[in-house]
Amino acid sequence: MRIDGLVSGLDTTSLVTQLIELEKGPLKRLQSEQSEIQRLQDAWRSLNTRLLNLENIVKDLKAKETFTSRKVTSSAADVASATASTNALPGSYRLKVEQLATAHRLASARVDDVDGALGEVDEEGNPLVEGEIIINGKTISLSSAQSLRDIQNLINETEDIGVEAKIIDNRLVLISTETGLENAIEVVDENGLLQQLGLLEGDWQVVQEAQDAVIYLDGLRITRSSNVISDAVEGVTFTLKAAGETELSITFDTQRAVDKLKAFVNQYNSVIDYIQQGQSKSEVTGTVGIFFADGTARTLATSLRRVVTDAVSHSEFHSIASLGIEIDRYGKMSLDEKVLVDVLEKDPDAVRRFFYDGEQGVAVRIEAFVAEYTRSGDGVIANRQDCFTRRTQDIKKQIEYQEYRIERKEESLYRQFAAMEKALAQMMGQSDWLQAQLTSLNNLTRQGNRR
Repeated sequence: MRIDGLVSGLDTTSLVTQLIELEKGPLKRLQSEQSEIQRLQDAWRSLNTRLLNLENIVKDLKAKETFTSRKVTSSAADVASATASTNALPGSYRLKVEQLATAHRLASARVDDVDGALGEVDEEGNPLVEGEIIINGKTISLSSAQSLRDIQNLINETEDIGVEAKIIDNRLVLISTETGLENAIEVVDENGLLQQLGLLEGDWQVVQEAQDAVIYLDGLRITRSSNVISDAVEGVTFTLKAAGETELSITFDTQRAVDKLKAFVNQYNSVIDYIQQGQSKSEVTGTVGIFFADGTARTLATSLRRVVTDAVSHSEFHSIASLGIEIDRYGKMSLDEKVLVDVLEKDPDAVRRFFYDGEQGVAVRIEAFVAEYTRSGDGVIANRQDCFTRRTQDIKKQIEYQEYRIERKEESLYRQFAAMEKALAQMMGQSDWLQAQLTSLNNLTRQGNRR
């Protein structure tokens, strides 16, 4: 605890505070520089993220399916639908579904208690009836001590049996896991074990017969064991849903390419907008952006534009403007969807080659350019961040020194003021003593004069 000047009457604390505030000049400059470097690091980190997002979008422009994918429309989607790969020829198909493929279903006789033993057991609980059955080639051991639920679980736990077991209305129902005649359930019970256990009174009840799908494709009869048919037309997969007729039309999916290029345009503009905002200067306040007068950021924006707009020699389209994508004098990119759709419908392969054809294409150029900036370790942005980090560490040491120096200075000032107060106290004490001596001398002199 410090008490302001008791002798001098000075406001010591206020004086020291003002003197220390003057000493903080270098410290404040360092703290300001530290904050500015942090802002720069954050800004370049954000720009790096935007560039990485652009790089990810550009990868889609290298994918063949982006420009050559197909879409399929069905006149009766409740009857059948289809998907088509890039090697499917555009065209239409008349499809008649005569019958769907179905899974074989068998049901046992009904039992009274699904959790009780199916047969008799001896006094020790051992089954009096036991044996084996074979389902689709897999051996299942059964006994009279088991319940219907035990058998259900036993079947479901058997690998690759091709059957799912359920209990419905106290009956054991076997359902083939795949459709078609070739996947019909086969149960072998040579010793009549299921009848002995009360699960069958004769044969299994056939809940649903196994059958193949039967379709007519452009008049040609086709049968398959599945309702998903992928080997009838190259590149086309039909999914059957119900009996009936439909017409399926296969066309180029231009919307997919439009959506990908929209994303590219938006992300390119995100990068350019961010740099331009960082290079701005307010005419009213004079405030400048984080990238103001930053040559690296300016070069990035200029070079990225050149990479995108430079001519392409290996494609029928020599510039990105041919695809309806233009960049105005402010650096903003725009997309004319009508122009893009027109060229995609005429020659989607040529558009794909414009962006990617082996080691060539605009997408390849953009990817390589962005990598120079975003590459970890030796990329342009990584190097700048390393410089910022080193400078921050250096400033941190200087700040620590300045804080130590100011702390010592403050202690020194308080010591000096305390010494001054002590000296003043001593001087005032001496002054009082002299005054007392003079007063005493005067008194003695007056007394002598009276005598």
